[in-house]
Amino acid sequence: MRTPYDVATGIVDGIWGDRGLPVDPEYLCKNILITRSASGVTTKHQIRVEHIDLIDDTDDNGNTLSGCALFDDKTDQFVVKYNPTESPTRQRFTIAHELGHVVLGHVKPGHPKKDRALVYDKMDKDEIAANQFAAEIVIPHKLLKEYVYEEGFYRAADLARLFGVSEQAMYFRMKNLGIL
Repeated sequence: MRTPYDVATGIVDGIWGDRGLPVDPEYLCKNILITRSASGVTTKHQIRVEHIDLIDDTDDNGNTLSGCALFDDKTDQFVVKYNPTESPTRQRFTIAHELGHVVLGHVKPGHPKKDRALVYDKMDKDEIAANQFAAEIVIPHKLLKEYVYEEGFYRAADLARLFGVSEQAMYFRMKNLGIL
């Protein structure tokens, strides 16, 4: 079974290629087709990216969402939504995270994946997998190691600017990959 990292690496390599940094998760969403099988029928579906509705897109407790992923039966598309009021770096991670829910098979018709801003169940295997996927999308390990070991970039702040992520996200990614 392929890990979230493997799936993300395949998408970055196959769809993003050598377009440079930062990797654009919205571009990836718009250029991937998701295959879905139901009742013996296989269909392919696009992914649409849009802002969440700040009034209607809330969790079960009425809290504003950071993002969500769902299947829209009316358009026969998957939808990745993100909160436009969050920072651009957070929006990029959220889009990548929600894309992870879609490609990893977490989104089922009628059962959207809703993610509150900065709050999630740390034990939920789907959330852990989507975070691992998103980290590999926005900070691909091969590119990070290339910039550190071949180009001589060692400061998290410099790398964060290159990859279009927060310093904190870069620090954790470097630590998780054993670079720090």
